[in-house]
Amino acid sequence: MSLEALIPGDVLIDGRVQSHVLRSNEILTEIVIPPAKPGSIGTFQKVRPRGVWDFAIASVALSLRIEGGKIVDSRVIFGGIAVAPYRERAVEAFLNGKTLSGELPAMAAARALGNAAPLKYNEHKVEVARGALASGLSALAA
Repeated sequence: MSLEALIPGDVLIDGRVQSHVLRSNEILTEIVIPPAKPGSIGTFQKVRPRGVWDFAIASVALSLRIEGGKIVDSRVIFGGIAVAPYRERAVEAFLNGKTLSGELPAMAAARALGNAAPLKYNEHKVEVARGALASGLSALAA
């Protein structure tokens, strides 16, 4: 089972709302993470209020595989902005085939979360998440 299938967001399982699909009589005993392929780099960026350790305003996990100076595969996963980790496939498609340099971090951030529908008091999270994406890509480019 993929991680996306395991953690789909709020679902009703056995009469309870939960963020995963495990039933009350099931237990997760193993998670297999394949080794990174050659040319893979990654980072995790977490934005949180000063002095708070638990919950991020927004976060982003980035994984890029680079061959011949170009991004050949990318994963962009946002956290803290939805009921489940949010994979940003539009930004992944934009990054693939490009060189990680120059204005690419800002250009990718501008394309991120185009379909976001924030609530009245958390709309700032979209810009915070975009900033985390630009920061993460800049860190990987350095």
